[in-house]
Amino acid sequence: MKRAILCAMAVLLSVGAEAAFTSGTITNVVHTTYLSYATSTGTLELQVGGNGPVQILEVRVHLNAAGTTQTLTVYEDSGLGSAYDAVLDTQAMVSATDHIFRPTGECIIPRDSLLKVAWANAGVKAWGCVILWRKL
Repeated sequence: MKRAILCAMAVLLSVGAEAAFTSGTITNVVHTTYLSYATSTGTLELQVGGNGPVQILEVRVHLNAAGTTQTLTVYEDSGLGSAYDAVLDTQAMVSATDHIFRPTGECIIPRDSLLKVAWANAGVKAWGCVILWRKL
């Protein structure tokens, strides 16, 4: 499957190439806080980090209708290797249209690691995803 990739600041976004998408990053929402966003009807694969440590403040996902049996996953893809990857949050989207992940403590993604939000979107739902994060 072909992928379209857009790089902006410390954000990497890829969605199915067959789906139109809108994305961007709003810098300095407050001091060193950023808001990265994307919307599409393709596969959701949004990534933040990689260019230095970041703190994840919130991840929000909205679907235009209840999803399918696929699970939305928020996880750290560790720069140390797959043995150090960690799932931070999951949500079965079968009856959900909204999901908000707010870490209960500090969620620091180290340099060379990525926070990833992934969802297969087999039902071709329209989705929007927002990640609120801070550069450290």
